[in-house]
Amino acid sequence: MSKKSIEDYKSERERIERYRDHYFGKLNRQKSDHERIRREQGMGLKDRSMISSEEIYEELCKKIENLDFMPGTSISENNLCQEYRTTRHIIRGAITKLKEEGLVEVYPQRGTFVSLIDMDYVSDTLYIREAIEQEAVVEIAESENIRKVVKLLKKNLQEQEQCLKKYAKVSPDDEDGRNEYCKKFLQLDQVFHQIILDGIGRGRINEMLDKIYVHYRRWRNLEIRSLQRLSELFEQHKELVECINVGDRNKIREVLHEHINTVRLAREVSEREENEYFYR
Repeated sequence: MSKKSIEDYKSERERIERYRDHYFGKLNRQKSDHERIRREQGMGLKDRSMISSEEIYEELCKKIENLDFMPGTSISENNLCQEYRTTRHIIRGAITKLKEEGLVEVYPQRGTFVSLIDMDYVSDTLYIREAIEQEAVVEIAESENIRKVVKLLKKNLQEQEQCLKKYAKVSPDDEDGRNEYCKKFLQLDQVFHQIILDGIGRGRINEMLDKIYVHYRRWRNLEIRSLQRLSELFEQHKELVECINVGDRNKIREVLHEHINTVRLAREVSEREENEYFYR
């Protein structure tokens, strides 16, 4: 074999070895990244090594909606940086979006605070919600799909009833237990109303209005704190299903209006609760 051919062989072998090292090194890095992602998917945000402003925004939004952060509560950027183990830039991105949604207010030299509940905004939101659902329940009552929808609503009612029975057994001193069943009931309430919209093929409406509904849900979570109020909602749900089943249009509208209760109940609650939670 000539000297030139030997050098060419060595050069080709080195090229192959470099390609092999690069290729398998890339595979190992990808495998490591995939393993990290799988681990982090099972973690909470606070345990993750990488986290985005959007993810923190979503979590803070839920905390504000569920009243983990009550209206008027101060939110510290430094505390959030430590809690989520991330940078101030990431936290400020989340807070900026919360401000755009009207969920926090930022005051220079004072700090960031959870916004108070605006009852005019809540009343307008309830007006929109009632207008949509009034048409939906009447359409269901007159449709061929009525039996299927009523069956789903009755199944949901059974779950609501079971939830209330468990709630009733919780000690008055067990605030965490009461909150757990209250949240469970409210989830079932959301499903109940989603079934109505799904029944007329308009299931995406709630998703479209989700951002404005968050302010209504804050008020709702503040208003619905007792077994008595949850039981009232359950009875209204039952009556509404019965009216849909028999196709009584006038009664359907009357019951639904009382259930959503666009203005009166909202005003009564804001006047009854401590003023610090509401704009005046």
